[in-house]
Amino acid sequence: MAKAQNQQPLPAPPPAPPGPTANAKKYAWPEKPVVISTRVKRLDGPDKVAGRARYSFDINRPGMIFGKIVRSPHPHARIVSVDLSEARRAPGVKAALVWKDANAQTMYQGDPVAAVAAETEEQAEDAARLVKVNYDVLQHVASVEQAMAADAPKIFESLQGTVGNQRKGSPVRRA
Repeated sequence: MAKAQNQQPLPAPPPAPPGPTANAKKYAWPEKPVVISTRVKRLDGPDKVAGRARYSFDINRPGMIFGKIVRSPHPHARIVSVDLSEARRAPGVKAALVWKDANAQTMYQGDPVAAVAAETEEQAEDAARLVKVNYDVLQHVASVEQAMAADAPKIFESLQGTVGNQRKGSPVRRA
């Protein structure tokens, strides 16, 4: 209690200077701003044009690994099996994994199925070619009319009460 009585009150902060601060003056909006049709000098332009600019693709760090994705060549297919054994035994391969398991569906051409990581980009590409994927190619639709037809293939089998690929009772928008 004695310490609390001996403490002196803190001095009041100094009053703020009148008018705008130095930073407000330095970064003030110009009287007549000119933005449109004004050339802006790109600081990185000369390096890019001369080929001296470094991009993230150009950086190669010690211990860096490279990855490649194995993608589906089919617009709609069911995956029967994925075999990574040969890819895992390839030289330089650090990891290989399945992205979509057996019985999963690929919903578009280029849908990721598996991935491979290796010490060099070339080794990763070679290992990706060694991944064996067996597909059961399914019928696909290429237009809205095909997708909305009553006899259209089911894309999402979990939807109960659908007509084609449309829920019953949902509005149909025609162009």
